Amino acid sequence: MATDADQFAHIESLTQRLLVAAEAEEWEQAFAIEAERRPLIEQFFSHLPENRRAVFDARVKALLEKDKQVMTLGQSHQRQVGEALKQLNKGKSAVKAYQEQR
Repeated sequence: MATDADQFAHIESLTQRLLVAAEAEEWEQAFAIEAERRPLIEQFFSHLPENRRAVFDARVKALLEKDKQVMTLGQSHQRQVGEALKQLNKGKSAVKAYQEQR
């Protein structure tokens, strides 16, 4: 059976992989990693005794910092996709206007 430290190390490893995927804009991979990671986080903290939580404080803060980085990258990507969709709609409108004038 894995120790608390082993379980959290696995979560940290997944978090690092998630950040690397987000930095590489590999969003499908990032979603898959997060789908694996999220239940492990929930399980870890739901079973961790209160008196053991302080042991992981610094590591949890580092994990949260990486989560913030991933969210920032995701928001940036979302803005880029939104801008691309706006441009696509402008092009679509221009084509429609052209076709209507023919």
